[in-house]
Amino acid sequence: MQLRGGLARSPVLAALFLLLLGAITGYRSKATERAEVQPAPAAAVSESVRRTAPGVTAGDSLRGQELFGQVGCNGCHMVNGVGGMVGPDLTGVGARPSRDPARWPTTEAYIRASIIEPKAYVVDDYGAVMLSADFLHLTAQNVDDVVAYLMTLRQKK
Repeated sequence: MQLRGGLARSPVLAALFLLLLGAITGYRSKATERAEVQPAPAAAVSESVRRTAPGVTAGDSLRGQELFGQVGCNGCHMVNGVGGMVGPDLTGVGARPSRDPARWPTTEAYIRASIIEPKAYVVDDYGAVMLSADFLHLTAQNVDDVVAYLMTLRQKK
């Protein structure tokens, strides 16, 4: 499907259009197919993802990795070259310093706040389009799990 006009010029509108089109009709673009991450069998998941990241005790990183794909985070965010480009690339996010240490003293606190209230801090060059945990119906445990997974992403791009 070729997007034209305003949709072609706006990656945010294009991503939302394709997401809605897929939900309504089952249409899957090549970009959507590339962005989907199917949960890997437990044996295939790297040991670094199996472990809970240092300082994160409440979440299950393996479950968080599964949720990242199931909820559709990877439709907008790339990890290790796989996923969308509407939101920031999250490769190595667990090793990055907090964006605003006065508000979020740790990387974990920043990641958690970004999931719960994504409009609290918007990364330069990206729009405030991320869906909140409430909108996605994520439980507190789901958020803990996704945070645990993202904290395992420590290799820099």
